[in-house]
Amino acid sequence: MNTSRRNFLLAAAGGGLGAAAASGPDGLHLQAADNAGDLTIPERKVPVLAEADVVVCGGGSAGISAACCAARHGAKVVLLERWPSVGGMAVNSLVNIWHTSDRARQVIRGFTQEAIERGGRFVRQMAHYPKRYETHEFDSTGMRVVFQRMLDEAGVRTFCNLAAVESVRTGERLAAVLVDTKTGRKAVRGKIFIDATGDGDVAANAGLPFDFGRPSDGGVQGMTMMYRLRGLDATAVKQHPQDAERVFQLMKKLRDDASSRNFSKPRRCRISRARVTRSSPTTCAPWPATRWMKRS
Repeated sequence: MNTSRRNFLLAAAGGGLGAAAASGPDGLHLQAADNAGDLTIPERKVPVLAEADVVVCGGGSAGISAACCAARHGAKVVLLERWPSVGGMAVNSLVNIWHTSDRARQVIRGFTQEAIERGGRFVRQMAHYPKRYETHEFDSTGMRVVFQRMLDEAGVRTFCNLAAVESVRTGERLAAVLVDTKTGRKAVRGKIFIDATGDGDVAANAGLPFDFGRPSDGGVQGMTMMYRLRGLDATAVKQHPQDAERVFQLMKKLRDDASSRNFSKPRRCRISRARVTRSSPTTCAPWPATRWMKRS
């Protein structure tokens, strides 16, 4: 079907696409429009991208541990990670602290301890070790390389930028997961599938029952905003200890308000004596934090 980009966009905006062809020589062809909000996709063959004894979906700390340990026991392993690198929230969202202590001694070792030792200069043992749950912090950029090397050495075949978007069953067994690539949808077959997506996506897409939120009201744990501060004046901070206490009390109030869902009307506050750095993979641009900012 020949059409200009302009006509295509106009037809799409107006909902007038009675038939359309997906990009690529073998794109899907819709014979007619279905009811509003639904499309019927014709049956088609999906190429197999990879096969393995164990397919791990999700390349965070849990998925990396599962993949490495399975491969070390002789299994052929494929790991699928939705982001450009492995490491999950630990490397992509600055959740870069390990909790390995019961506040008396270190009780979590195993693969976590191996990662700590392999991390070398990228890992720092905290001064209060082991008197608090948090025992180690690490450099996120460095650890993403360490994690990838551990997978490579174990013989795991890793695919980044691929998420398992559909689960394919044969009877009561999972036979494959489908992934979307630049060249179209493909399948990854396996004998065993490990759902390390963090949200149970593979299991949910396979039709298994799941719970969401607490039974009383469906509430879930709130998000955490991780950030870094750069260029702080340590002397000025020590000279104004009351500011730290004020911020701490504000954080407690925000937590309590969020728990009770009793959010107050937004006010404005001014943050001074600090420079906040916004980081990207390639640049770090200082941003003066003396502008007005909203708070709840």
